[in-house]
Amino acid sequence: MELAYFDQNVALNRDNGTSWDKFNYIYLMGVMLCVLLLVLYTWRGLYFGKLQCDIREAEQTKAQLIQINKQLRLEKASLANLPEIDKLAKDELGLRPPLPEQIVIVEQEG
Repeated sequence: MELAYFDQNVALNRDNGTSWDKFNYIYLMGVMLCVLLLVLYTWRGLYFGKLQCDIREAEQTKAQLIQINKQLRLEKASLANLPEIDKLAKDELGLRPPLPEQIVIVEQEG
């Protein structure tokens, strides 16, 4: 009779152990899923933060390039003016028109 009682307890323990193992497995999978979701959420935040920094840096570079472009357009407009070029050549570079004896005419062969 004691043997039958012992067999029943062993059978009950096995059933409880099996359901407990299933619970642990499901619990472990749930914890792993939560950790994975947290890692993905953190990575997403870091990725979008980096993108925002890259966008901000690109906007600053764009603003600098627009400013340089404006300056170059102004310089181009001032240098395209022939009287201004003549004035710069005389005042800043000390150039003067050539004397008649300094002029050499080169004929084209043709």
